[in-house]
Amino acid sequence: MEAILKIPFLLVTMLVGGGLAQAQTTDQTTPAQPSQPASEQQSDDIELSTDRPGFLTSTDVVPKGHIQLESGIMAERSGDDRSYSFGQLLVRVPVSSRAEARVGVPSYLVSRSGGMRDTGADNVFLEGKYLLASRKNASYAILVNAFLPTGSRRVTTREFQPGVNLAADYTFCDKVGATFNVGAVRTADDDSATGSTSHSTQLFGAASFNFTLSPKTGAFAELYAEGGDGPTQKYVDGGFTYLLNPRTQLDASAGVGLGNDAGGPDYFYAVGVSRLF
Repeated sequence: MEAILKIPFLLVTMLVGGGLAQAQTTDQTTPAQPSQPASEQQSDDIELSTDRPGFLTSTDVVPKGHIQLESGIMAERSGDDRSYSFGQLLVRVPVSSRAEARVGVPSYLVSRSGGMRDTGADNVFLEGKYLLASRKNASYAILVNAFLPTGSRRVTTREFQPGVNLAADYTFCDKVGATFNVGAVRTADDDSATGSTSHSTQLFGAASFNFTLSPKTGAFAELYAEGGDGPTQKYVDGGFTYLLNPRTQLDASAGVGLGNDAGGPDYFYAVGVSRLF
């Protein structure tokens, strides 16, 4: 188990270490260099746009010729129950200038409830994003995804769970923007008492307002709600991002449940790092 727990921390160390090294190199005074070809200059000007922290997904697609990794650690509490997610690694690979493939590598999950402790791997997550339209101050995308039944039954439901998500981004001015998501997912839940699995279609919607505080610092405030056969779960969260350099970002966020009597956490918090290669 110790070896498994080390994997996310090694990943975070690698991403942050690479970012710090690049930041230090960028800050050093260097002699004037010959003019670069236009293609190389464009590559140097690329800045990463992440889908973390928070619930929402943006319309941005990773630039062709690059790969983006986003990773983090999350903790939740619901009553006396606690759960932790280590890893949260999302691998984003561009397929074209308008589309990308996304793979959610299984996180290592820890659940503590009623004096019992369960651990195991989460399900594999696969997703495709396609940019439908992009204008000066607005863009729209569709995402099709699925959780594959690969995780540990001790901490997750091993069922195929498909979903679809429509995303929209709006820019109001240089320092303020908004992201909206609406979608549906076919969920599965195990009943430990009966040994059966129930299925339902969950609808969700979310809105996030994004703020540029400085050239390196950003903030967001977000409202998320989902519902289906059971009661509607509602959450509000917010956080900050910090650019170590144009291709490395750190993030921290926290949120609370709004009157969720069952199912959702009372509060949660997360930290993460993202890197464009």
